[in-house]
Amino acid sequence: MTATTALAGLLLFGGYGALLVREERRDLRTSAERELTFLGTSLRVGVENAMRDRQPADVEEATLRLEGIDTEVDVFVYDLQGAPVVAPTGAPTGDLRESLTTLVRESERSSETRVRYFPEARPVRLLFATPLLTDDGELVGALAISRPLADVNQDLLETAGSTAATVGIFVLLAMGLGIWIGEIRLARPLTRLVGAMRRVQEGELRAPVVEVGDDELVAVAREFNRMLAELRTAQAEAAREAEARREATRSLEAADRLVTVGQLSASVAHEIGSPLQVLLGRARSLAERPDEPERVRKGAEAMVREGERITRIVEQMLVLTRRRPARRERVDVRAIVSEVLALLEVEARRRNVTLALTGEPCVATCDPDQVRQVVLNLVRNALAAVSEQGTVRVTVDRTGASARLVVEDDGGGIPPEIRGLVFDPLFTTRADRGGTGLGLAVVKGIVLDHGGSVGVESEPGEGARFTVVLPIGGEA
Repeated sequence: MTATTALAGLLLFGGYGALLVREERRDLRTSAERELTFLGTSLRVGVENAMRDRQPADVEEATLRLEGIDTEVDVFVYDLQGAPVVAPTGAPTGDLRESLTTLVRESERSSETRVRYFPEARPVRLLFATPLLTDDGELVGALAISRPLADVNQDLLETAGSTAATVGIFVLLAMGLGIWIGEIRLARPLTRLVGAMRRVQEGELRAPVVEVGDDELVAVAREFNRMLAELRTAQAEAAREAEARREATRSLEAADRLVTVGQLSASVAHEIGSPLQVLLGRARSLAERPDEPERVRKGAEAMVREGERITRIVEQMLVLTRRRPARRERVDVRAIVSEVLALLEVEARRRNVTLALTGEPCVATCDPDQVRQVVLNLVRNALAAVSEQGTVRVTVDRTGASARLVVEDDGGGIPPEIRGLVFDPLFTTRADRGGTGLGLAVVKGIVLDHGGSVGVESEPGEGARFTVVLPIGGEA
């Protein structure tokens, strides 16, 4: 901005100065020409009288008197043959003499006054020539005057110097003022704004830019501060949503564990109940045999009491671990999948994994919470199986009277020797990374309760593909 202002001032004032010097040159030359013409016209009258009366002494006296007044002016008088009648002591030589002679001849031929600069490019003298005539108009000679232009050139030089000095002072002042104003009004506010942008880039959103003044940069700072406020609000909202996602994920994981613990508890209760009934029967038989010693009967009665107490505990476990009936309703399976992927989007970005959803809306009668749990477990397993820059693709479509859910990853795949164990409770290959072996067991239990099926296809190095099929009508 400073350079542009200075350049504009230089062009403007430089152009004006050039015009000013040009006008001054023209005015000075016009004045010099007028002065010399007036002087030559005045002198011509006396010289013509002296030439008509043939009094060369009078001519010489008039010219000497004029040269005495102005020693820089040279006066020449020529007769018809071009011979000098009167000439100064320092007669012209070289190009000056030739130019003066040419001018005199032109004046004699045209019978008109002539003025010329010598030399034409950078004149140092002004030449004047006028014919000398008798009263009858007869040519008797010519008068020539040579005037130096040192004073004119000096005036022009001073004018050009003062103009250049004025332009230079303006440019310096404009540059200084531009730098000062630019530093105060532009550089400092922009530096503060850039600093604030860098702090935002580093994650600091609570350092607004100071708003001082009412210019355009203050308007930019005001908009920047408004953007910071919106970013803080968005950041807080994102943090709340992330916490809600984490809480939902923890709740679903806890539900997985509870379901699996319930399954294990039911299995344990069933396995304990059968041999317990056998032991109770033998203990009652001993307690009811009168031929047994008192000590044996009392021991058998104690065994019966404790066995019955264990039976009651097992029955309570069965009541507590019995799976609740599914809450069936008509839901869009694809919409549930979309919700779960939104929950896992943050985790996927952290792992630098792409989540992709394809397919079409597919309505089925099922428990939305349990289907959501199925999708969450399958997608989280897929996320854990892929590396950075990997992709997890979920497809929902309809095949016949069933809704099909396919979860694919491009991870390392599942070795053939353990492919048949992935749905077993507590089986995991990621125990060192927090795996519990409960997720796929819960998936299988939920899908079977809905009358559906779940399977896996995988080859080492080619990823894994889990396919869930759910009856649309909710029946097997």
